[in-house]
Amino acid sequence: ATEPSPTTEPLPTEAPLPTDPPSPTPEPSPTPEPSPTAEPSPTPTPTPSGPAPVDAASGQWEQVAGRVNDEGGSVLSPSLAFDEDGAPVVAWVDYTSHQVYVKRLQGDDWVEMGAGSASGGGISNTSGTSVWPSSVAGPDGHLAVAWEELSGDSSAVYVRQWDGNAWVDAGPQPVHSGQSREPEIAYDPDGRLVLIWLEDGVEWWRSEVYALRWDGDRWGEIGAGSASGRGISDIQSAAAPMGLAIGPAGDITVGWYVIESGAVYATRWQGDGWSRMGSGKYGYVIEYDPTRSVYWTRAAAGPDDQPLMAWIDLANELGQICLRRWDGAAWVDMPEGSSEGGCVSGFGNAMSVDLAVTPDGAPILIWDSYFDGDDGAIYARIWDGEAWRPLGANAVDPDAPQQWVGNEPRLAIGPDGMPYVTLSRQGVGEDQMIEVWRWRN
Repeated sequence: ATEPSPTTEPLPTEAPLPTDPPSPTPEPSPTPEPSPTAEPSPTPTPTPSGPAPVDAASGQWEQVAGRVNDEGGSVLSPSLAFDEDGAPVVAWVDYTSHQVYVKRLQGDDWVEMGAGSASGGGISNTSGTSVWPSSVAGPDGHLAVAWEELSGDSSAVYVRQWDGNAWVDAGPQPVHSGQSREPEIAYDPDGRLVLIWLEDGVEWWRSEVYALRWDGDRWGEIGAGSASGRGISDIQSAAAPMGLAIGPAGDITVGWYVIESGAVYATRWQGDGWSRMGSGKYGYVIEYDPTRSVYWTRAAAGPDDQPLMAWIDLANELGQICLRRWDGAAWVDMPEGSSEGGCVSGFGNAMSVDLAVTPDGAPILIWDSYFDGDDGAIYARIWDGEAWRPLGANAVDPDAPQQWVGNEPRLAIGPDGMPYVTLSRQGVGEDQMIEVWRWRN
């Protein structure tokens, strides 16, 4: 700030001098012309933040490098995640060794992630039979793989994490044993692992959904009784595969189905207990109907923190893909009426389904349908706000880059906001290969 000038002392009064003739009044200076107003600078166009949205109209699928696994092997259940550098990571069961193998993309090659991760005993290195791997990436480069281990008449759930150099146990292993099967894992926003699985033989004959959370030091229940007794389902005959979704606020949504009742169920953890989501006592995503059969459940949550649930409807012995979205109070169809009749897919023979949501909130579905031969046709669709649009061609042509023949597709959204898919397909003879495909705008 400018300091004030000091106050001028008044001069002393002097005697008046003789009066002189008045000086002529000076001519006023001409008023200067105003400067022209400067044109305002144009407002810069804001730079879009975050990944670009998926362009279903002009994009296409392209294979990421070559086959993932070595030649001459038999594989099962590939699963997809991303490492701290954004490179795809694939976990699968090598059906020759019955171990869990892992590779990641490095440049143009699929390489082991840690010494021996895709050879010998892999990352599981157990004496039993490993099945059903589930891999997941989380904040700050976290990466983990869970799987089911069969040994005699029992089964157990194991979890290992990548520490930047090697695969290490996430606490004492197994995490749970008895009749523990088909685990699913996810990271919450705080970097804690959430693990769910199906526990058979509860109270002799019940199958229930159990849940635990890893805080970096120990596995603990998510609410009293989440991994004991009737767990978080209390439904008597829950079935897997199950859906697990964690939103930006940390809410945990779990979905499962019961084949015989034709119903899909959901429950949610919001920090103070598990609460049923949907109609009826048990929280129906789609209500009880003994004339209908359902199979397979997948869940995902978008940036609005509201979950979606997908499943396969076996009506008329044809597997059709169905989906509903939680609107904060009820499960609603996308679009209206899509959970009846043809559901989302409009045709049958679906064998598995997976679901993910892009950073801008667009759900994507992928599934395989069997019509002819040993391999299935794999389809992908994206929700554009009004309808489900194909991502790539829907015809089966193994030579076309936008179409696949394969089994067990799993979907994940990459750091670039684009969908990635891993699948297995039959090679020559008994050889099976794992591939990864990416959507490019």
